[in-house]
Order: sequence, then C-alpha cells, then structure tokens
Amino acid sequence: MRAEEMQARREIEQQLITRAQADHEFRRLLVADPHEAIRQACGYQLPRAIQLSVHEDSEANLHFVLPLGDRLSDSDLTGISAGFLQYHADG
Repeated sequence: MRAEEMQARREIEQQLITRAQADHEFRRLLVADPHEAIRQACGYQLPRAIQLSVHEDSEANLHFVLPLGDRLSDSDLTGISAGFLQYHADG
C-alpha cells in the first residue's frame, strides 16, 4: 500500500472511531455492518467481497492486527518502541 493510501486509510479509521465514540447507535452499526457504517459516514460503497471486521477491545480482550508479510517498517518499529502500533493490514 502506498503512503498516501495508508494515510487516507488512517484518516477514515480515525473518522469512524471518533464517530463511534460519540454516537452509540453508529458504534453498534459499525460492529454489526461495517460496510453500511462506512457508506453512511464516508460515502464510500465498498464491495461486499471485501471482508471487514470490527472488534471492540475490553479489559479482558485485546486485538492485534498483524501486517502483511514478515517485516515491520521503521515507523512501525518506532510506534512499538513508543508503546503503540497503529497498523492494519489489507486483506
């Protein structure tokens, strides 16, 4: 994925997270039907052939998304050393 595509994806993810934190009904929609939630929030109609998964972390349940391939970028390693990693692999 190119850098500008990655940045656009992060911006969309942040938009969805921000709205889900402020709007309980949208949060439920995002978990139940991410395609519809993205369409409503961003105006993008993603093909249903693209599988989307939304998971909610809790105190007892944390989720990690592994990047494609077996190598982390320098920015990923910087994020890990800072205590966080915000990377989502395309599938």
